[in-house]
Amino acid sequence: MLKFIKYELLGSRKFMLGTILFALGATTGLQLSLRNRLDAAMTQLEMGNDLFIIGLMGVLLIMLIGSYIATIIYIVSSFRKELYEDRGYLTFTLPISGAQLLGSKLLVSLFWVTIIGGGVFFYNIGLSSILFNSEVINFNGFFDILRQIEGINNIVIFLLVSTTVGSLLSLLLIYFSITVSKISLKGKTIGSLWVVLFFVINYIYSFVYDKITEIFPVYLDIQNLEIIGEREVFIRNAMSPASAMLDMSGSVPIVSSTFTIVLIVAVFMLTGYLLDKKVELE
Repeated sequence: MLKFIKYELLGSRKFMLGTILFALGATTGLQLSLRNRLDAAMTQLEMGNDLFIIGLMGVLLIMLIGSYIATIIYIVSSFRKELYEDRGYLTFTLPISGAQLLGSKLLVSLFWVTIIGGGVFFYNIGLSSILFNSEVINFNGFFDILRQIEGINNIVIFLLVSTTVGSLLSLLLIYFSITVSKISLKGKTIGSLWVVLFFVINYIYSFVYDKITEIFPVYLDIQNLEIIGEREVFIRNAMSPASAMLDMSGSVPIVSSTFTIVLIVAVFMLTGYLLDKKVELE
């Protein structure tokens, strides 16, 4: 499995590193354009130049969003090729199980998503602190406010964990949908059925998650690590500055979150089983 992970990393590094550089270039141009526009506003630059800068910022923003979309497409395509293209003949002759193949794909995908997302985020923070600090955004004051929030460390950890779990679930549902599509259609027709299947499964998951939250309104207060009820959640969200700043992420539904974890394990095991027992390359 470790050798396969190494193979996956080496095989994807050129595209991913190129995507990272592309995203960093786009976000650099975006921030420099914003800096230029702010300078233009201060010096009352001609409207024609101002419109050009706004247009350039729009193009750079589209490029930045495009880099993330390209990453997702590449990750999905990498798994799909194992089932629909000739490379699958080599992969399925390797001494690894379906679960190991799936686990390798997930780990490599999460690694690149983390590197790209985290790298661009921290790069933006650093560049913004140089270009705009104390003029548009007081970063020192902003971080001072964050440090004063009760349980900020718990909130940061929760945000990192919830983001990872959400990404993991989305990837698993995509891989599961591709696998089921391959099995049901034998790879011959409507190969894109997995897209429809993914959205249907994702909708069902969201519906069930919300219903479980309604039936079992028991929450974990992330700031204080206390179990609280729905009424207490409403009161704390109204009073807590962390909830306002972090989009009401100060509490998490316990039963619904447990359901998500169980679903991740179940989908992983089922997809691994299907890859082992049901997928037939043609």
